Amino acid sequence: MQNLIFSCVESRVEDDQTIYGCYKIGPFSLDKCETIATTLRRVLLSNLSGLAIVSVQIEGILHEYSILKGVQESVVDILLNLKQIQFNSLRSIYKPQIAYLNAKGPKIVTSKDLKLPYFIQLAKSNQYIATLSSNGKLNMKIYICEGRRYILQNSLQHIVEKNFKKILKTSATKILVLDAVFFPISKVNYTIQTNQFLNKEFLILEIWTKNSLHPKKAIYKAINEILKTFLPFRKLYSPKKELMSTSNKKRLSKSKNLEEKQKLKFNEKRRKILKNKILSLDLGNLDVSAQTYCLFKKFNLHKISDLIEKPGQKFFTVLTHQPKILHEIETSLEKFGLYLKY
Repeated sequence: MQNLIFSCVESRVEDDQTIYGCYKIGPFSLDKCETIATTLRRVLLSNLSGLAIVSVQIEGILHEYSILKGVQESVVDILLNLKQIQFNSLRSIYKPQIAYLNAKGPKIVTSKDLKLPYFIQLAKSNQYIATLSSNGKLNMKIYICEGRRYILQNSLQHIVEKNFKKILKTSATKILVLDAVFFPISKVNYTIQTNQFLNKEFLILEIWTKNSLHPKKAIYKAINEILKTFLPFRKLYSPKKELMSTSNKKRLSKSKNLEEKQKLKFNEKRRKILKNKILSLDLGNLDVSAQTYCLFKKFNLHKISDLIEKPGQKFFTVLTHQPKILHEIETSLEKFGLYLKY
């Protein structure tokens, strides 16, 4: 298919927990868009994996109704605050990962105080956990897993007991199990736009993701999930190859030569028009992480032209301390044939 569109119409950071993206995808044949839209929406809402805290061990606690000296919050409140923490991972996780928290008062404890494995990152570093007075201390061992959808505490209890047999035998501290919310997507809406001139349909997809995943990457993941399901069935069908006559081959080669000549004529004009169009695109079109996208919005950068022409000295100062983000921006701009102006 030629002239495919996958463009970000609008994007924004709605609050500290949500990223919004609106994408135009197409064109599709008439009456096919509805099927594609419902399939994508279902996969986005139910089949994408995410990270969540599944269980916690708190030093000196036997059950969730115990009292911690020098800690303002109850154990139940601490567990609820831990459920709000969002993570993203640089790779797939197949085994439960352990994070540690060791804090002494007086102190306001946030997610920034967590000691995480190097490949797990916080989506929001200032998520509140607890307040400690001068005589308070909070020592925790947190278990993080990758999963899908939503798993209730009762269902997780058996899984935790099975996977953490050795820990349960050696440790005197009881494991407190949480309701695990793995959903990286909060909400998905779609509308179908019909183009009478082309006799085609376009899909307008609106996605609200948690801070751990960028909407564009969420769509890519959903498409990959669908392809993984159906691609194996291609092996079941092997059509016979049709023999092409010499006259047909000559016609094809002539038409290809004509097409190439026409392309060369319009290449120069297209490049200029394309460059202007690319600069006017929303920054949601760049293939960057949620962390990088939030940084754009923090410096009031909305379009690609803003990033190229007027990012400001403070923005570059931040990038010098964040080489990974700088590399990510440069590689995503290179795909459009653009570069940062230092």
